[in-house]
Amino acid sequence: TPDADLARFLEASAATSASRRGRVLTRLKWAAFYALQLHLGWSRTDASGFLRLQTLYVASEEQFRALLEHAVLQAGLADAAAGAPARSLLDIGAGTGTETAKLAAAL
Repeated sequence: TPDADLARFLEASAATSASRRGRVLTRLKWAAFYALQLHLGWSRTDASGFLRLQTLYVASEEQFRALLEHAVLQAGLADAAAGAPARSLLDIGAGTGTETAKLAAAL
């Protein structure tokens, strides 16, 4: 079942698609997307991320937190991980960074 974060994401996506302003901005972003590739040699991933063309939704912060807690318990690391902050988190740069930000907050 969708949680509150997913419901907000879907509502925002639907609102963007439904509004004239949203459709115009999307067309302008796609034009810029192709121009960045054609004229500046950017990769599809770089152009898409720069323009925030496609928004990815993997999980909410609460879902990430529950998944991580379950993984720690299954690995038998509950004592070692209790209260230990994450030292680093690698964002591979395949999107806009929204999912990495949620994962970082869950850690």
